[in-house]
Amino acid sequence: MQVPLESRRALLPLKTRIIENFIKGNWLELGILTDCSDLIDGHIRLLRSLDFGDDDYEGNTLEVLSGIIRRDDRNLSIIQNYVDGKF
Repeated sequence: MQVPLESRRALLPLKTRIIENFIKGNWLELGILTDCSDLIDGHIRLLRSLDFGDDDYEGNTLEVLSGIIRRDDRNLSIIQNYVDGKF
């Protein structure tokens, strides 16, 4: 399933806020809230690149967020609410 254009546009500023603020625990919480823990845990590089401050963290973040929204477009509002509430 392709992510709708509106959702893709809304995802980019969220990605920036997530990159600036998230720690591992935030990703785990987001996985629980969206029922997508498997996408977060299953992405080989996401949490590792976060821990090590690697250059590919931004791209890994975008891949995982797209997968979460692709699974269920309603997850976009869950992500937005979580980010707004935390940061």
